[in-house]
Amino acid sequence: MVVVLFVVITVVVIVVLAAVLFVLFAGLLGPPRDVPPVVHFGPVTYENQTAVLNVFSVSRAEAFTLYEANLFVNSTVGVPQQVSPSFQLSVGNESFTVDFVDAVRPGTLDPGDSFRIAALTGWRTGVEYQFELLWTNESPVAFVRWTR
Repeated sequence: MVVVLFVVITVVVIVVLAAVLFVLFAGLLGPPRDVPPVVHFGPVTYENQTAVLNVFSVSRAEAFTLYEANLFVNSTVGVPQQVSPSFQLSVGNESFTVDFVDAVRPGTLDPGDSFRIAALTGWRTGVEYQFELLWTNESPVAFVRWTR
């Protein structure tokens, strides 16, 4: 009887200890949130007056809401905004509508997704544009430059 009680107590202690250790260290199994994924864009294409930026590769899938986006027009820096299905970017006195097309896995940024940017006042010839993707800690994750 004493042996059975000892075995039961030992098993319970081991199970509880394993559960506590799992909870403590489960966050260490994946990459830390402060380390941004690596994202690459393909070349910019146009559909009518909309610049299309296709996501070419992503080192790990994360929720698209963990990213912010910004736009530069020549040397003028815009105001970063959280990525959402549709959002506005302002650069100086210009405004741009950005639609995030979540085409692959709903809720995450994946290869095959895209950003569609419309210049509300039109794209200016000879002007350099740069779209930048930022991580939650404001560190740059990816960018693409183009001139119309």
